[in-house]
Amino acid sequence: MKFEELKIVRSNRRTLGLEVGRDGRVVMRAPHRAPDRILRRFYDEKLEWIEKHQSAQQERGLKAQRYFQPGEIFHYLGQGYAMQTRSNGRRFELIEAFWVHEASLAKAQQLFETWYKKRARRTFTERLDVLSQQMDLPYDRLRLSSALTRWGSCSGARINLTWRLVMAPVEVIDSVIIHELAHIQHKNHGPHFWKLVHTHCPNYKIHDKWLKKNAHLLAW
Repeated sequence: MKFEELKIVRSNRRTLGLEVGRDGRVVMRAPHRAPDRILRRFYDEKLEWIEKHQSAQQERGLKAQRYFQPGEIFHYLGQGYAMQTRSNGRRFELIEAFWVHEASLAKAQQLFETWYKKRARRTFTERLDVLSQQMDLPYDRLRLSSALTRWGSCSGARINLTWRLVMAPVEVIDSVIIHELAHIQHKNHGPHFWKLVHTHCPNYKIHDKWLKKNAHLLAW
């Protein structure tokens, strides 16, 4: 979210305040005479708080009901695959469909999550290594989270990504990684930050829209 997208309400109050509604919209309340540069600085300082509360609001209404039964569609790298069962072969694998052994059906959710996390770590590490070299921004290490809508974050030089992101197309994954790598150099979302992101991912707005539109496919 950019500062320009904020709804700013001015009144006779003396302090600055922020509110995140149930729909994720952000309202900044400010004194009548507070200059925009002060409002922008306050926004930059509170951006992590804003994103955390937006994610919490989105997750309350996003989490999808999953039954882990034959016919359900699960995504990997942007492609949907049906879950199927069989009476022989491996407990779990992806070969044109997600195959679950009948004897392991009760543990299907655990099998899916274990598989996704392994693929996520491998995929994210590969893309991080490539993109960090391209951007000349070395990262410290990768940490996987289980967040539903907070796709990534950057703490120092540590990159945090939700394993659910591996369900998205590679170009969307790259967009999130570039965003977080850019935070190693620019800690806020100022003009220099967005210029760096745009340089390495000109279509980042398209990828952001994809995530907003399809977030429900990546959550349960």
